[in-house]
Amino acid sequence: MKKGIIPSLLLFASCFALDRITKYWALHYLAGGFKRVTSYFNFSLAWNRGVSWSLFSSEHPFYTHLLTAGILSVIVIFSFYLVAEYRQKKNIMFHIMILAGALSNVVDRFLYGAVLDFLQFHIGVWYWPTFNVADMFIVVGVMGIIVKMVSESYGFEN
Repeated sequence: MKKGIIPSLLLFASCFALDRITKYWALHYLAGGFKRVTSYFNFSLAWNRGVSWSLFSSEHPFYTHLLTAGILSVIVIFSFYLVAEYRQKKNIMFHIMILAGALSNVVDRFLYGAVLDFLQFHIGVWYWPTFNVADMFIVVGVMGIIVKMVSESYGFEN
């Protein structure tokens, strides 16, 4: 990702589009709200008005708008950081995944007033919080940045 802006834009567009397409599919395919796939995985339509694990969730529109404004502020600051990293010729692949996922979830907030989640894993009666493809990009991006930082601190730079 260090060479040119085109690969970065393609990665962003691919991540963003994949999340939008899967959410469109979920919204239309899961009209009933639930489809069992295996004994440990379901498609289950859920609306998250908060952030991870529904933290800061509220039905009150003021708090929903305040949370969305806060998230947008973080995205703007993160975008400036991403551009600075790009200008220093650093690999921004993981940053782009985070940005694409975050922006797609913000689009949900504007379209629906909440983020659409639909992937549900469980073991018996223990359920992992329902999530979406954008959340996967955000987690993979954050983990990638952490691994990269640790690797660089131990001299394993690429």
